Amino acid sequence: MGAECGAGVGQIALAWLLHKGDNIVPIPGTKREKYLEENIAAADIREVEGL
Repeated sequence: MGAECGAGVGQIALAWLLHKGDNIVPIPGTKREKYLEENIAAADIREVEGL
């Protein structure tokens, strides 16, 4: 799935959770700015089949 939109495993997992509904709020933790930016980018993933 990630290869379709150039996303990593963590981004796909976050995107999946974000699309489950308004009552689901993932709280990812990170120690590095790079991973924070990846987590934020997960909110923009929409076109992966199965989400």
